[in-house]
Amino acid sequence: MLSVRAVLCLLAILPAALFQPAHAEQPPSLETYGRLPEISSVAISDDATRIAMLRHDPQGDYVLVRDIAGDLQTGFRVENFKPLSVDFLGDDYVLLRASVTEALYDYTGQFEYGFGFIFDVASGKVYQLLEDESSLVPGVDASRVIGFLEESGEILIPTFTYAARNSALNSVAAGASGYGSSVFRVKLDSGRVRVFEGDRQSSRMQSGSRAKYEYAIDWVVSGDGTVIAREDYDSKLNRQTIYSKKSGSWKTVYSGDPEDSRYIGGRAIDLVGMTQDESAILVSGGLTEDLDETVLYALDFDGNISPTPYSKQGADVAQVLADDNRHVFGVRYAGLQPSYTFSDPGLQAAFDTLQEKMPEFSLLITDWSADLSRFVLRISGGVETGSYYLFDPAAGRLSQLAKSYDIAPEWVGQMQTIEYPATDGLGIPAIVTWPAGDAESNLPAIVMPHGGPASYDSIRFDWMAQYFASRGYLVLQPDFRGSSGFGQDFERAGHGEWGGLMQADVTAGLDALIDIGWVDKDRVCIVGASYGGFAALAGGAFTPDRYKCVAAIAPVSDLPEMLDDIRIDNGLGSYSYEYEYWSASIGDLDSERAKLKAASPAWNADAFTAPVLLVHGHDDTVVKLEQSRRMKSALEAAGKPVQLLELPHSDHWLATSPARIATLEAVAAFVETHNPASAD
Repeated sequence: MLSVRAVLCLLAILPAALFQPAHAEQPPSLETYGRLPEISSVAISDDATRIAMLRHDPQGDYVLVRDIAGDLQTGFRVENFKPLSVDFLGDDYVLLRASVTEALYDYTGQFEYGFGFIFDVASGKVYQLLEDESSLVPGVDASRVIGFLEESGEILIPTFTYAARNSALNSVAAGASGYGSSVFRVKLDSGRVRVFEGDRQSSRMQSGSRAKYEYAIDWVVSGDGTVIAREDYDSKLNRQTIYSKKSGSWKTVYSGDPEDSRYIGGRAIDLVGMTQDESAILVSGGLTEDLDETVLYALDFDGNISPTPYSKQGADVAQVLADDNRHVFGVRYAGLQPSYTFSDPGLQAAFDTLQEKMPEFSLLITDWSADLSRFVLRISGGVETGSYYLFDPAAGRLSQLAKSYDIAPEWVGQMQTIEYPATDGLGIPAIVTWPAGDAESNLPAIVMPHGGPASYDSIRFDWMAQYFASRGYLVLQPDFRGSSGFGQDFERAGHGEWGGLMQADVTAGLDALIDIGWVDKDRVCIVGASYGGFAALAGGAFTPDRYKCVAAIAPVSDLPEMLDDIRIDNGLGSYSYEYEYWSASIGDLDSERAKLKAASPAWNADAFTAPVLLVHGHDDTVVKLEQSRRMKSALEAAGKPVQLLELPHSDHWLATSPARIATLEAVAAFVETHNPASAD
């Protein structure tokens, strides 16, 4: 049942810094929303004396480091890479994670792959992690740090490697070599690299032996170098195994059942860390028939699995909070607002009290000091725009570190959580963002389904939703069945329902808002990206009477074509985890091709009545540009109005300001032409 709109009266709770923008009679410019947030990542040093920030402005992208008690200290500009996040390694080194999208020699298509850069705060030097390591498989991520070695001060980085290589011929030796995995140890002050554990390029070329760690995908290592756990996964055989070397030699502590149909790919659990006393491995999953949620379990070194306090009814574990060597001290749960469980009662009480004082706000933990005396929070909801704050749990004190967007409070659309019934009675959670001003009925609306589909919308500052709210639109963001975060049954209820019950859930949300008078049924557009782009197109194809216009960003339009591409591109055909996952989510390509065509907007172009805008980047490595071109051709052949904007240097996530601004300009002009906010 829908709740009435809450009156938000929390302005006195937060520090005055939250409300610095002066009163503005005009809404912020489109560019204010379209640019990347001024600050998109904040990290704190282990000793809580320094802050590192990833800053974006019209002149470029920067990593900035300053003392908490003082002014800007140092930093550097990021060029030729897409910066993703920053993290502190100890007190004196900052890790920048970044990526590029490129075509690789001898590989089909483009790949987006990650890099890590170390910034020495004292010297100002920057170097690339594993830059000269010749054994790396092209395109792999080389920026993930899983631990520190206390005695040597080295960091540990796992990545995929060639197990053996004929360096004289500079090619993989036939029949002798293959892919492997290694954990590298890197000296922070020099960048010197050594192999800690794993496959080395060696004499296997002569012996023909296989890589020992070919299937290793994760590691947990203590500060003294003991391998607490290693997770292997063979996607072709759907075989998952967890080993430990705590006793000095490898021991199998868990073997998954690849025939268990509850788990796509045979992976019932995921390795997430270890207990603080290193007495057990911690894994996440849902192992019992009567347990719907993803929770944490303790896996001891004899293979026994037992429950932990890290579970919450109706919500999955979304993030594991742990120190540099993955000793877990808490978890964050998914949901419309984040919530937490901590092992320390004092921390639990401090965060519970903070949330009680700020019930309409989303408090997202992004980093913490080594002694857990300071936490970095990203706060959304109310008048907040996802800005970063420093939280002192002992004192219960918040202080602002950096603003994400410079938007006056009166132009921040107020977000409200609701739940409405689906056509079969299933409760569907959703976010409603209200337009600026006092109007509360008969509003023009934007329906904005999220991507994934195994993700979810929550109370957070959404740049596109907030733009439309500032222009007078109500925005509905439904967490339809198939969304993650609300339990496994809710997510699995969306399997095979692309264009079916998942789409009906979106339509039911719009109808609910129309029925209670919030939305004018004749002034609605649907806008989405990725899976949300598919849902937008499906709305235009299967409920054409509901929408004045349809805008789809990086959408899937032809389900059989997408599954065909996945089966061909991954090289393992129907045996890969990726294909098995998408086949379970969407449908079986061999036995359900007719059903998949019937659910595909590109095969139903003649049903559209609303104009369509398509936006797609050339560097999209998730959904091929051909999906939008296919949709455009189908609509043109059916005589339907359609536009396609191709962005030459844009990825799937619109990760640069130029891509976001160009997309928002196109979508805003399209919506405001076909569904103006003013009824005049």
